Amino acid sequence: MPLTPAERVGPYEILGPLGKGGMGDVYRALDTRLKREVALKMIAESAVGDVERLERFERETRAVAALNHPNILAIHDTGFHRGAPYAVTELLEGETLAERLRSGPLAPKRATEIICQIADGLSAAHARGVVHRDIKPENIFLTNDGRTKILDFGIARIERPTSQFGVRTGTRTRGSSAYLLVGTAGYMSPEQVRGKPIDARTDIFSLGSLFFEALTGRQAFSRESAVETFGAVLKDDPAAYPEAEKIPQDLKRFVFRCLEKDPADRYQSARDLLLDLRAYQAEGVRESAARVQFRSEPPWRHRRTRVLLRAVGGVLLFALGILAGRQWWRAAGRDASPPPRASARFLLELSPPAGFTFWQRHVFAVSPDGSRLVYVADQNGRTRLFLRAIDSHEAIALPGTEDGEGPFFSPDGQWIGFFAASRLKKVSVAGGAPVEICRVPPVTRGASWGPDDAIVYTPANTTGLWRVPAAGGSPQALTSVKHENGEQSHRWPEVLPGGKAVLFTIGVGGSFDGARIAVQEPGGERKILIEKGINARYAPTGHLVFSRGGSLYAAPFDLERLEVRGPAVPVLQGLRTEATGAAQYAFSSSGTLFYMPGPAPATAEQTLLWVSRDGKSTPILGKRTDFRAVRISPDGRRLAFSIGVSDQNVWIYDVARGAMSRLTLASSEEFDPVWTPDGMKVTYTSERNAREPEMFWVPADGSGSEEKLVSSERPQFAQAWSPDGNTLALTEIGDQWDIWTLSREGDRRPRPFAVSRFSEAQPDFAPNGRWIAYASDESGRYEVYAQPYPGPGRKLQISIEGGVEPVWARNGRELFYRAPGKMMAVETRLEPDLIVGPPRMLFATSAFTDPDPEFRQYDVSPDGRRFVMIGTAEERTTPPRLAVVLEWFSELARRSPVP
Repeated sequence: MPLTPAERVGPYEILGPLGKGGMGDVYRALDTRLKREVALKMIAESAVGDVERLERFERETRAVAALNHPNILAIHDTGFHRGAPYAVTELLEGETLAERLRSGPLAPKRATEIICQIADGLSAAHARGVVHRDIKPENIFLTNDGRTKILDFGIARIERPTSQFGVRTGTRTRGSSAYLLVGTAGYMSPEQVRGKPIDARTDIFSLGSLFFEALTGRQAFSRESAVETFGAVLKDDPAAYPEAEKIPQDLKRFVFRCLEKDPADRYQSARDLLLDLRAYQAEGVRESAARVQFRSEPPWRHRRTRVLLRAVGGVLLFALGILAGRQWWRAAGRDASPPPRASARFLLELSPPAGFTFWQRHVFAVSPDGSRLVYVADQNGRTRLFLRAIDSHEAIALPGTEDGEGPFFSPDGQWIGFFAASRLKKVSVAGGAPVEICRVPPVTRGASWGPDDAIVYTPANTTGLWRVPAAGGSPQALTSVKHENGEQSHRWPEVLPGGKAVLFTIGVGGSFDGARIAVQEPGGERKILIEKGINARYAPTGHLVFSRGGSLYAAPFDLERLEVRGPAVPVLQGLRTEATGAAQYAFSSSGTLFYMPGPAPATAEQTLLWVSRDGKSTPILGKRTDFRAVRISPDGRRLAFSIGVSDQNVWIYDVARGAMSRLTLASSEEFDPVWTPDGMKVTYTSERNAREPEMFWVPADGSGSEEKLVSSERPQFAQAWSPDGNTLALTEIGDQWDIWTLSREGDRRPRPFAVSRFSEAQPDFAPNGRWIAYASDESGRYEVYAQPYPGPGRKLQISIEGGVEPVWARNGRELFYRAPGKMMAVETRLEPDLIVGPPRMLFATSAFTDPDPEFRQYDVSPDGRRFVMIGTAEERTTPPRLAVVLEWFSELARRSPVP
């Protein structure tokens, strides 16, 4: 809550607001003890739990408190108010240098004096082990009485820190941030951009950038996007800019020595720069005095001398230029070309706000110009999209994108498409509410926004591509999966320039080791471009870029003929890929590559746990592997689960004996086990025939052969048997998810139970067989409902604030489900009619809340006293990092020449 006039914060009386910043609010206040006006900066209450922002606030107050210099903002006091920290500083009257420069460049004399004062303040800071790292016009304040003040030490690197607010800090921002991208684009030193270790000389480079801007009115390295600006910092010579001619000749040596790319070639200390500038100022005073004394002599004499000297100098320079040009011509030859521009690399840390963790199930996205990133973060099982400018320290949560995933940009970079709650949506980067485009099934696999303002997407993990206008409308099928060729899905599309065709990945078999890259024109024939490759993208250099075996490959590609014109060669190693066939990379139209380093995620990411009703967990198996579903037998003595991302199989675990045995022996995917009510058989889904999934059952002790229950033209997944064992409830994927039932007797033809334009999934029979609980997104988010079986009858909503995966207690007295970050329970009475109580939380859980028709991530013991759950074996402790490669197209062209 904002502070109001006359409100007291310790001994300080609030007089009124001064401004608002990313860290909080600044107020004009009266120190009632000393009767002086001060500035009071208070961190926002909403950020009190944000460790990163607290660290930055503490770092700034600690850095300023350690310094006592007239050119550094003075801090008087710190404290807490309403549980939030605040800092009290001197009150400044004036404007920032950024505000002053809006009216044009400064006079050389004034600019030099400002730089001297800044250098004086930096010299004092560096002597105390404080490197500012963010010298820019916005952080320089010009007071009305002519003083210059350095502000904002929020990202300073400080040696030997001590804590004031109880936040653990170090000499580097967030662990190893000295080796990450920290600063403001256009003012960062080359070593900052490259993510290399820095020292006080990085502030000298930033000061040189500021000096250049103060004299010319133009930022030294500013470009249209942040990544292009980084490239200019690394490679461009500001002395060659036309604006550099505005800098007086006698000041150029100071400016350009500060801007040397190699720190060893710069001023080695701010003190050295200050001494040189003060000597220059003194020399200027002496020359001015000499000019006053010389005015009595005839001025024509000096003009003639200057003209003669300039003529002689011009002739000498011309002759030297000819000689140098001849030497170069001989050494380089007539056909010499400029050397290729070298790429540069740095790391970019993705740091969502406190309480969120980066979510890696789907690829991130980069705007076409490379200036923005959008990615997904997770908080207590609920995801959200975050937008971050490359040159910004903070990511912004996009309102209305809860449960969002799979983001992608429009061609102009002004919109972000994404999937959420069984809908394809778009949201403006400028803000505002998301706009629904169309409904989609919940399990999607990528999308691409074409230049014709249509979106091509994969609606499910077993389908072909579909196309829909970005303005909304009816989706139309674009490709069809050819099961006779071993295809299982089409995913991760990219619309090629001009919208003439679409690249996509064809999933083959149970994994993506044998996936293919294909291209297809609307209404045309499909063409296979690459065998064994995933997630292809077209580069403007004339290359087809794709991933294979954790590396990035490139092959020359004819965009007109849609043909590969040369061999594929590796261009980057150590790329992270996902089990979905996604590769974690993207590049901008300007040639900047972004990728997540690292191998494919290890299969040892999940473990089985016993969890009590109060949330205490105990590991079941000593080994950790990738569990995909789990069910408890009716007698509670055995567990059935599937293992593996690909080539899954069903296993049985004897709880008392601790013995595990394999139930299915096929070489392809067998998953989603469901016990029959008598515990004699296990039902499961198979994709062994490279068609749509088929359902089988087999004796649980492995003594007999399997029997096919049903096959379908659409994917179907077994979910629950009725208590009498005669009816199987299953989920079918069509335009949405729907619930059907299958009788063991008669024609064994599935019959609809909950089929609508919404998604319904995860059915579970009540113990009396008269109700089915399931999850549906008809309200705009997933909630749990109960509906009479076989019907008709009224439908009851069970959950209140979201819910998935309903499971009845065996005694019928409770219904369990998962809400975002919570395991919930509802008291129920089944006779004579269903009566439900209010939901109550049992314990917190970090499991995902996305419903999935293929597997359930927990089950309840017969006595209802504990749960078996699939849990995460290892939590991510550090934010993930993206590697950024500037001028990557030049590197690509060298590694894979285009004929």
